[in-house]
Amino acid sequence: MASSSIFLQKTYSMLSQAPPSVLSWSTDGNSFFVYDVAALEASLLARYFNHSNFASFSRQLRFYGFEKTRYRRRGAKMVHNQPLFNFRHAHFRRDAPDAMKVIRRKTFHITDDGVSKEQVEELKDTIARLELQLHALVQQASVLAMVIQAACIPEPAPVVLEPPAPHWCGGDATYYDEDLATVLLHFSHP
Repeated sequence: MASSSIFLQKTYSMLSQAPPSVLSWSTDGNSFFVYDVAALEASLLARYFNHSNFASFSRQLRFYGFEKTRYRRRGAKMVHNQPLFNFRHAHFRRDAPDAMKVIRRKTFHITDDGVSKEQVEELKDTIARLELQLHALVQQASVLAMVIQAACIPEPAPVVLEPPAPHWCGGDATYYDEDLATVLLHFSHP
C-alpha cells in the first residue's frame, strides 16, 4: 500500500475496523456496503478523515472511480440487513490491498453547461439528505404545534350560580323578589 492514495489507505483501514452493522466488505470482498450512514458520520469518518460528512466521502470515492449503487433511501426502515449503498472498484479488494496502487484520482469532467458530473452527484446527495431532514423537521413542527395548541386552551372557569339581585320597591325597606312573587301567585291561583 506504499504508493496508493492516503485516502484509499484510510478507507481500507476503516473498512477493516468498522462494525459490520455500519460498514462491511461484501462476501466476495470485491466491494463494500454502507448500512448506517448516521453511525458512519458520527463515529468513523471523523476518526479517519478531516470531516464527518458522508456526501464528501462518497464524492471522494467517485473521484477515484468507484461505482456507487443505492439500495434504499436514507432514513428508510432497514429490511433484512439491506445496505444503503454499495461501492465497487475493480482494484479495491479486501484480499488484494496492493491492487489499489493503480487507482488514480480523476480530474473534473466539465459538461457542456460548465458543471462537472461530480458536482451534480454531490448536489443530488445533498438534496436527498436535506429532503430527509426537512421531512423530520416538518413532523417535529407538527407535533410541537399540537402541544402548544393543547397548552394554550384555557380550562373552563367554574360556573358559579348567584341568586339574582333583589329588587327593592319604593323608598321603604320592603323587599320584593319578582321570581318569588311569581311562584307564589301561580301557587295561590290554581
